[in-house]
Amino acid sequence: MEKLESINIYDIKNFTNCDYDIDKEGEYLNKRILQNNLRQINRLNYYFKWKSEAADGLQKITIPRNIEIILRMAGLMCFLKEEKKFAIAQIVKFDNDNEPTQINAISLGTEEKKNYSLKKEQCILLFNNAIGVSDLPEIKFMAYEKGQTDISRMYQLINSRLIPLLETDSDKAMEQIKKMIKDVKAGKPGIVMTSIMDEVKKLDYLDPNAIAKMEYLTAYDEILDKHIANRFGASLDSKDKKAQVTTDELKAYDDLTTADYLANYEPRIEFCEKMREAGFAIECVPNPIFKDEPKAEEIEDPDLLDDDPEENSDEGEKKKPEEEGGADNEN
Repeated sequence: MEKLESINIYDIKNFTNCDYDIDKEGEYLNKRILQNNLRQINRLNYYFKWKSEAADGLQKITIPRNIEIILRMAGLMCFLKEEKKFAIAQIVKFDNDNEPTQINAISLGTEEKKNYSLKKEQCILLFNNAIGVSDLPEIKFMAYEKGQTDISRMYQLINSRLIPLLETDSDKAMEQIKKMIKDVKAGKPGIVMTSIMDEVKKLDYLDPNAIAKMEYLTAYDEILDKHIANRFGASLDSKDKKAQVTTDELKAYDDLTTADYLANYEPRIEFCEKMREAGFAIECVPNPIFKDEPKAEEIEDPDLLDDDPEENSDEGEKKKPEEEGGADNEN
Protein backbone atom coordinates (compact mmCIF):
# COMPACT_ATOMS: atom_id res chain seq x y z
CA MET A 1 0.00 0.00 0.00
CA GLU A 2 1.45 3.36 -1.01
CA LYS A 3 1.92 6.03 1.61
CA LEU A 4 -1.10 8.31 1.81
CA GLU A 5 -0.28 11.90 0.93
CA SER A 6 -2.29 15.07 0.90
CA ILE A 7 -2.96 16.94 -2.34
CA ASN A 8 -2.19 20.56 -3.10
CA ILE A 9 -4.45 21.29 -6.07
CA TYR A 10 -2.50 24.47 -6.81
CA ASP A 11 0.79 22.60 -7.34
CA ILE A 12 1.21 22.13 -11.11
CA LYS A 13 3.67 19.27 -10.48
CA ASN A 14 0.57 17.13 -9.97
CA PHE A 15 0.00 17.34 -13.72
CA THR A 16 3.50 16.55 -14.94
CA ASN A 17 4.74 13.07 -15.80
CA CYS A 18 8.37 12.09 -16.34
CA ASP A 19 7.26 9.50 -18.90
CA TYR A 20 6.49 12.38 -21.25
CA ASP A 21 9.85 14.16 -20.87
CA ILE A 22 11.56 14.66 -24.23
CA ASP A 23 14.50 16.69 -25.53
CA LYS A 24 14.58 20.48 -25.47
CA GLU A 25 12.86 20.56 -28.85
CA GLY A 26 9.80 19.13 -27.07
CA GLU A 27 9.34 22.12 -24.77
CA TYR A 28 6.24 23.21 -26.67
CA LEU A 29 4.74 19.74 -26.36
CA ASN A 30 5.29 19.66 -22.59
CA LYS A 31 3.67 23.08 -22.20
CA ARG A 32 0.63 21.95 -24.20
CA ILE A 33 0.35 18.81 -22.06
CA LEU A 34 0.38 20.93 -18.90
CA GLN A 35 -2.27 23.32 -20.22
CA ASN A 36 -4.49 20.45 -21.37
CA ASN A 37 -4.21 18.84 -17.94
CA LEU A 38 -5.32 22.05 -16.24
CA ARG A 39 -8.13 22.58 -18.73
CA GLN A 40 -9.57 19.12 -18.18
CA ILE A 41 -9.38 19.16 -14.38
CA ASN A 42 -11.05 22.58 -14.35
CA ARG A 43 -13.87 21.27 -16.53
CA LEU A 44 -14.49 18.39 -14.14
CA ASN A 45 -14.81 20.83 -11.26
CA TYR A 46 -18.16 21.98 -12.65
CA TYR A 47 -19.90 18.65 -13.27
CA PHE A 48 -21.48 18.66 -9.81
CA LYS A 49 -22.39 21.33 -7.26
CA TRP A 50 -22.18 20.86 -3.48
CA LYS A 51 -24.05 22.78 -0.80
CA SER A 52 -24.96 22.55 2.89
CA GLU A 53 -27.89 24.36 4.47
CA ALA A 54 -29.18 23.59 7.95
CA ALA A 55 -32.75 22.29 7.83
CA ASP A 56 -35.00 19.69 9.48
CA GLY A 57 -32.63 19.31 12.40
CA LEU A 58 -29.58 18.63 10.22
CA GLN A 59 -26.26 20.33 10.98
CA LYS A 60 -24.67 22.63 8.43
CA ILE A 61 -21.07 21.72 7.59
CA THR A 62 -18.19 23.40 5.78
CA ILE A 63 -17.59 21.97 2.32
CA PRO A 64 -13.99 22.36 1.07
CA ARG A 65 -13.45 24.78 -1.77
CA ASN A 66 -12.97 22.87 -5.02
CA ILE A 67 -14.04 19.62 -3.40
CA GLU A 68 -14.61 18.14 -6.87
CA ILE A 69 -11.01 18.76 -7.95
CA ILE A 70 -9.69 17.18 -4.75
CA LEU A 71 -11.98 14.17 -5.13
CA ARG A 72 -11.10 13.68 -8.80
CA MET A 73 -7.40 13.78 -7.95
CA ALA A 74 -7.52 11.72 -4.75
CA GLY A 75 -10.22 9.21 -5.73
CA LEU A 76 -11.44 8.79 -2.15
CA MET A 77 -12.29 11.19 0.65
CA CYS A 78 -14.02 10.85 4.01
CA PHE A 79 -15.96 13.01 6.44
CA LEU A 80 -14.71 12.81 10.02
CA LYS A 81 -17.83 12.70 12.18
CA GLU A 82 -16.19 13.91 15.39
CA GLU A 83 -14.18 16.75 13.89
CA LYS A 84 -16.84 17.55 11.26
CA LYS A 85 -14.43 18.03 8.41
CA PHE A 86 -13.27 16.33 5.22
CA ALA A 87 -10.01 14.45 4.67
CA ILE A 88 -8.30 12.43 1.93
CA ALA A 89 -8.82 8.73 2.64
CA GLN A 90 -7.31 5.33 1.93
CA ILE A 91 -8.94 1.99 2.79
CA VAL A 92 -6.51 -0.44 4.40
CA LYS A 93 -8.78 -3.28 5.59
CA PHE A 94 -11.97 -4.96 4.35
CA ASP A 95 -14.31 -7.54 5.85
CA ASN A 96 -15.53 -10.71 4.12
CA ASP A 97 -18.27 -8.71 2.38
CA ASN A 98 -15.65 -6.34 0.98
CA GLU A 99 -16.88 -3.53 3.21
CA PRO A 100 -14.18 -1.14 4.52
CA THR A 101 -13.32 -1.65 8.18
CA GLN A 102 -10.11 0.35 8.59
CA ILE A 103 -9.36 3.71 6.95
CA ASN A 104 -6.27 5.90 6.97
CA ALA A 105 -6.82 9.60 6.32
CA ILE A 106 -4.84 12.82 6.03
CA SER A 107 -6.10 16.36 6.50
CA LEU A 108 -6.61 18.77 3.63
CA GLY A 109 -4.60 21.93 3.03
CA THR A 110 -0.87 22.58 3.21
CA GLU A 111 -0.35 23.42 6.92
CA GLU A 112 0.11 21.10 9.92
CA LYS A 113 -0.76 17.81 8.29
CA LYS A 114 -2.72 15.49 10.55
CA ASN A 115 -2.95 11.75 10.01
CA TYR A 116 -5.85 9.58 11.15
CA SER A 117 -6.37 5.85 11.66
CA LEU A 118 -10.11 5.32 11.67
CA LYS A 119 -12.69 2.62 12.18
CA LYS A 120 -15.55 2.66 9.70
CA GLU A 121 -17.91 4.03 12.37
CA GLN A 122 -15.79 7.16 12.75
CA CYS A 123 -16.15 8.44 9.22
CA ILE A 124 -18.31 8.43 6.10
CA LEU A 125 -16.56 7.58 2.86
CA LEU A 126 -16.96 9.63 -0.32
CA PHE A 127 -16.01 7.70 -3.46
CA ASN A 128 -15.12 9.42 -6.73
CA ASN A 129 -16.39 6.32 -8.51
CA ALA A 130 -17.37 2.74 -7.67
CA ILE A 131 -13.85 1.72 -6.62
CA GLY A 132 -12.63 5.08 -5.33
CA VAL A 133 -9.78 5.64 -7.77
CA SER A 134 -8.39 8.90 -9.11
CA ASP A 135 -9.23 10.25 -12.56
CA LEU A 136 -5.78 11.85 -12.80
CA PRO A 137 -3.99 9.04 -14.72
CA GLU A 138 -6.60 9.11 -17.48
CA ILE A 139 -6.65 12.90 -17.52
CA LYS A 140 -2.87 12.88 -18.01
CA PHE A 141 -3.10 10.39 -20.86
CA MET A 142 -5.81 12.40 -22.61
CA ALA A 143 -3.80 15.60 -22.11
CA TYR A 144 -0.80 13.91 -23.73
CA GLU A 145 -2.90 12.84 -26.73
CA LYS A 146 -4.27 16.36 -27.08
CA GLY A 147 -0.74 17.77 -26.77
CA GLN A 148 0.48 15.58 -29.62
CA THR A 149 -2.38 16.87 -31.78
CA ASP A 150 -1.55 20.44 -30.85
CA ILE A 151 2.10 20.10 -31.80
CA SER A 152 1.28 18.27 -35.05
CA ARG A 153 -0.98 21.12 -36.08
CA MET A 154 1.60 23.69 -35.07
CA TYR A 155 4.38 22.08 -37.10
CA GLN A 156 2.05 21.69 -40.04
CA LEU A 157 1.59 25.47 -39.91
CA ILE A 158 5.35 26.00 -39.69
CA ASN A 159 6.01 23.63 -42.58
CA SER A 160 3.55 25.56 -44.72
CA ARG A 161 6.08 28.44 -44.60
CA LEU A 162 8.98 26.17 -45.58
CA ILE A 163 7.96 25.40 -49.14
CA PRO A 164 11.45 25.21 -50.81
CA LEU A 165 13.50 22.07 -50.30
CA LEU A 166 17.12 23.14 -49.75
CA GLU A 167 20.17 21.07 -50.69
CA THR A 168 23.87 21.86 -50.21
CA ASP A 169 27.29 20.27 -49.73
CA SER A 170 28.58 23.29 -47.82
CA ASP A 171 28.73 22.94 -44.03
CA LYS A 172 28.56 26.74 -43.70
CA ALA A 173 25.47 26.92 -45.86
CA MET A 174 23.91 24.02 -43.94
CA GLU A 175 24.37 25.91 -40.67
CA GLN A 176 22.74 28.95 -42.26
CA ILE A 177 19.79 26.80 -43.38
CA LYS A 178 19.36 25.44 -39.84
CA LYS A 179 19.43 28.97 -38.42
CA MET A 180 16.81 30.20 -40.88
CA ILE A 181 14.51 27.27 -40.15
CA LYS A 182 14.93 27.97 -36.44
CA ASP A 183 14.05 31.64 -37.05
CA VAL A 184 10.89 30.60 -38.87
CA LYS A 185 9.87 28.37 -35.96
CA ALA A 186 10.51 31.27 -33.61
CA GLY A 187 7.99 33.37 -35.50
CA LYS A 188 9.69 35.05 -38.44
CA PRO A 189 7.40 35.12 -41.48
CA GLY A 190 9.78 33.29 -43.86
CA ILE A 191 13.32 32.58 -44.99
CA VAL A 192 15.56 35.54 -45.85
CA MET A 193 18.16 34.51 -48.48
CA THR A 194 21.84 35.49 -48.06
CA SER A 195 24.93 35.22 -50.28
CA ILE A 196 25.80 31.94 -48.60
CA MET A 197 22.63 30.53 -50.09
CA ASP A 198 24.17 30.81 -53.57
CA GLU A 199 25.69 27.42 -52.78
CA VAL A 200 22.25 25.97 -52.10
CA LYS A 201 20.07 24.26 -54.63
CA LYS A 202 16.37 25.05 -54.29
CA LEU A 203 13.60 22.74 -55.27
CA ASP A 204 10.16 24.31 -55.13
CA TYR A 205 7.88 21.94 -53.33
CA LEU A 206 4.30 22.29 -52.24
CA ASP A 207 2.53 19.53 -50.40
CA PRO A 208 -0.76 19.07 -52.27
CA ASN A 209 -2.30 17.65 -49.09
CA ALA A 210 -1.23 20.52 -46.81
CA ILE A 211 -4.72 22.00 -46.48
CA ALA A 212 -6.29 18.55 -46.09
CA LYS A 213 -3.83 17.74 -43.30
CA MET A 214 -4.74 20.91 -41.42
CA GLU A 215 -8.43 20.16 -41.79
CA TYR A 216 -7.86 16.61 -40.57
CA LEU A 217 -5.87 17.72 -37.53
CA THR A 218 -8.50 20.32 -36.62
CA ALA A 219 -11.29 17.76 -36.97
CA TYR A 220 -9.32 15.21 -34.94
CA ASP A 221 -8.79 17.78 -32.17
CA GLU A 222 -12.56 18.28 -32.01
CA ILE A 223 -13.08 14.51 -31.92
CA LEU A 224 -10.71 14.29 -28.95
CA ASP A 225 -12.69 17.00 -27.14
CA LYS A 226 -15.86 14.97 -27.62
CA HIS A 227 -14.15 11.77 -26.53
CA ILE A 228 -12.81 13.36 -23.35
CA ALA A 229 -16.21 14.85 -22.49
CA ASN A 230 -18.02 11.59 -23.23
CA ARG A 231 -15.55 9.69 -21.06
CA PHE A 232 -16.82 11.63 -18.06
CA GLY A 233 -20.47 11.55 -19.05
CA ALA A 234 -20.96 14.81 -20.97
CA SER A 235 -22.02 15.14 -24.58
CA LEU A 236 -20.49 17.66 -26.98
CA ASP A 237 -22.29 16.28 -30.00
CA SER A 238 -24.49 19.36 -30.18
CA LYS A 239 -21.94 22.15 -30.66
CA ASP A 240 -24.53 24.78 -31.47
CA LYS A 241 -25.86 24.44 -27.92
CA LYS A 242 -22.38 24.63 -26.43
CA ALA A 243 -22.92 21.37 -24.50
CA GLN A 244 -26.08 22.64 -22.78
CA VAL A 245 -27.26 19.12 -22.15
CA THR A 246 -31.02 18.71 -21.77
CA THR A 247 -33.15 15.79 -20.66
CA ASP A 248 -33.65 14.57 -24.20
CA GLU A 249 -29.93 14.70 -24.91
CA LEU A 250 -29.14 12.77 -21.73
CA LYS A 251 -31.61 10.09 -22.78
CA ALA A 252 -29.95 9.97 -26.17
CA TYR A 253 -26.55 9.14 -24.65
CA ASP A 254 -25.12 5.83 -25.62
CA ASP A 255 -25.06 3.32 -22.77
CA LEU A 256 -21.35 3.75 -22.06
CA THR A 257 -21.56 7.54 -21.76
CA THR A 258 -24.55 7.26 -19.42
CA ALA A 259 -22.69 4.68 -17.34
CA ASP A 260 -19.63 6.96 -17.09
CA TYR A 261 -21.84 9.80 -15.87
CA LEU A 262 -23.60 7.63 -13.29
CA ALA A 263 -20.29 6.08 -12.16
CA ASN A 264 -19.40 9.47 -10.67
CA TYR A 265 -22.87 10.71 -9.75
CA GLU A 266 -24.27 7.76 -7.79
CA PRO A 267 -21.37 7.46 -5.28
CA ARG A 268 -21.85 11.14 -4.45
CA ILE A 269 -25.59 10.65 -3.92
CA GLU A 270 -24.95 7.62 -1.70
CA PHE A 271 -22.52 9.68 0.38
CA CYS A 272 -25.07 12.47 0.84
CA GLU A 273 -27.71 9.98 1.97
CA LYS A 274 -25.37 8.51 4.60
CA MET A 275 -24.43 12.02 5.75
CA ARG A 276 -28.06 12.99 6.25
CA GLU A 277 -28.70 9.77 8.16
CA ALA A 278 -25.81 10.81 10.45
CA GLY A 279 -27.41 14.24 10.96
CA PHE A 280 -25.37 16.39 8.58
CA ALA A 281 -26.90 18.64 5.92
CA ILE A 282 -25.25 18.18 2.55
CA GLU A 283 -26.40 17.90 -1.03
CA CYS A 284 -24.67 17.15 -4.32
CA VAL A 285 -26.59 18.06 -7.45
CA PRO A 286 -25.67 17.91 -11.12
CA ASN A 287 -24.63 21.17 -12.67
CA PRO A 288 -27.71 22.81 -14.26
CA ILE A 289 -26.59 21.57 -17.68
CA PHE A 290 -27.08 18.04 -16.30
CA LYS A 291 -30.08 18.85 -14.13
CA ASP A 292 -32.28 16.02 -15.44
CA GLU A 293 -30.19 12.90 -15.04
CA PRO A 294 -31.60 9.62 -16.40
CA LYS A 295 -33.93 7.81 -14.01
CA ALA A 296 -33.16 4.26 -12.95
CA GLU A 297 -36.13 2.79 -14.80
CA GLU A 298 -35.12 4.60 -17.97
CA ILE A 299 -31.69 3.07 -17.83
CA GLU A 300 -32.95 -0.44 -17.09
CA ASP A 301 -35.70 -0.34 -19.70
CA PRO A 302 -35.06 1.86 -22.77
CA ASP A 303 -38.66 1.28 -23.86
CA LEU A 304 -39.77 3.55 -21.03
CA LEU A 305 -38.20 6.57 -22.70
CA ASP A 306 -40.42 9.32 -24.05
CA ASP A 307 -42.28 8.54 -27.24
CA ASP A 308 -40.50 9.22 -30.50
CA PRO A 309 -41.55 12.64 -31.85
CA GLU A 310 -42.08 11.01 -35.25
CA GLU A 311 -44.51 8.53 -33.71
CA ASN A 312 -46.40 11.39 -32.12
CA SER A 313 -46.57 13.17 -35.46
CA ASP A 314 -47.91 9.98 -37.08
CA GLU A 315 -50.67 9.82 -34.51
CA GLY A 316 -51.50 13.42 -35.25
CA GLU A 317 -51.75 12.62 -38.95
CA LYS A 318 -54.06 9.68 -38.21
CA LYS A 319 -56.44 11.94 -36.27
CA LYS A 320 -56.49 14.56 -38.97
CA PRO A 321 -58.74 12.67 -41.47
CA GLU A 322 -61.21 11.92 -38.67
CA GLU A 323 -61.32 15.57 -37.74
CA GLU A 324 -61.78 16.51 -41.39
CA GLY A 325 -64.46 13.84 -41.75
CA GLY A 326 -66.25 15.21 -38.72
CA ALA A 327 -66.28 18.61 -40.32
CA ASP A 328 -67.79 17.13 -43.51
CA ASN A 329 -70.52 15.42 -41.52
CA GLU A 330 -71.48 18.66 -39.92
CA ASN A 331 -71.88 20.14 -43.39
